[in-house]
Amino acid sequence: MELSQTIASLIGSIRMEKGCNRCDFSQSNEDENRLFLLEEWDTQENLMCRLKSRRFKVLRGAMSLLREPYEMIFHTVSHPAKSLKDGKRDEKEGSDKAAPIKGEEKKAEKAGEKTR
Repeated sequence: MELSQTIASLIGSIRMEKGCNRCDFSQSNEDENRLFLLEEWDTQENLMCRLKSRRFKVLRGAMSLLREPYEMIFHTVSHPAKSLKDGKRDEKEGSDKAAPIKGEEKKAEKAGEKTR
């Protein structure tokens, strides 16, 4: 499976990128065509750098060759100590809502899902 090989070849370099706390890649036991890539980034800024990187473009290019549509889900999570100021949640620090990537919003709206 070429996509699996492409992702596996990128994992080590992704883990070395500034702000990468975690990068794990696995394959479903039930369906060998189902792949999971989990990345955890320390800041929104470093995540944005990742999404603009050459490695991410390589990954997206490889994924665009799939016969089946793929799904990317982003979750923003705040650390409680950072999100509480004077007993109030700081909305700038993040939320627990999933945010689709550009282009995915229209697909979600067509499917009747709420994106915001």
